[in-house]
Amino acid sequence: MEKSLDLRLIPEYDGTARQSIAEWLEKVELVCKLRGIDNIADVIPLRLTDGAFAVYLQLADEKASYT
Repeated sequence: MEKSLDLRLIPEYDGTARQSIAEWLEKVELVCKLRGIDNIADVIPLRLTDGAFAVYLQLADEKASYT
């Protein structure tokens, strides 16, 4: 059984150069591990903002067009 997750524990990621994607992903993985969340792919889009979220939406649209 997965535990609940307070999304505020994971910082938002906007895709700008001032944020390291590697460091951000490590934080996401750590919080998910500590909270017993097995599928971090379900969590990641919830913390994307601005340009990072726009890119995610484009990728999701491209994936949908292939199926």
